[in-house]
Amino acid sequence: MKPLRVWLNPDHGPALAALPFDLVWATTWEEEANAFVAPVLGMPPLPFIPWPSPRPEPGGGGSDALGIQIAERLTGRPYTAYTKRARNNPGDPASCTAGQPIRVGPAPGVPRYTGPVAVLTGPLTISAGETFTQSLTGRHPAPLRIGENTQGVFSDTMDRSLPNGWTFTLPNEKYLNAAGSSYDGAGIPPRHAEPVYAKDDVKHLRDPALNRALREFRSR
Repeated sequence: MKPLRVWLNPDHGPALAALPFDLVWATTWEEEANAFVAPVLGMPPLPFIPWPSPRPEPGGGGSDALGIQIAERLTGRPYTAYTKRARNNPGDPASCTAGQPIRVGPAPGVPRYTGPVAVLTGPLTISAGETFTQSLTGRHPAPLRIGENTQGVFSDTMDRSLPNGWTFTLPNEKYLNAAGSSYDGAGIPPRHAEPVYAKDDVKHLRDPALNRALREFRSR
């Protein structure tokens, strides 16, 4: 199995540490981020948000529930993250279940942050990364979305097997915003467009989206 390459820039550690915020890891690395990521960035050990149990299978698109947990640490008031609908009639593409509102409420018993937030997105923001991004659209104050459009692939998958042993998956859900629209296909657009993982930026260890976020916060 080819290992996953993780891009880290040691300059980002001091820049993040200088921000007037309490930092928390929100990553599948969980506590291992302190052992493998923090030393490269020159950062001290940080608390982390644990994944829901049971953990999703690798490659399954992530965990919508984890995204909601993170959103609940970033609000002081309840709101609707998105509304889910699933197709329920193969012969009628417009036929769907009743909408299921997915709510975000202030996380009890843990520190919460209700100030300005930046969300960095790009084509690699997919599936649970997109539902997390969408879960913040109803937050107040609204987050600064910086980077590029997310990939536009939100739905959980409906898995099926054919008689010859082949398997396939199809999306069968819609994640609707407050206006009743979905971001499928187009993705969630940024408020401030910045290139993400352009070859020249990767080569020279530049991160325009993160740098834009830092500039925005420092100017406040």
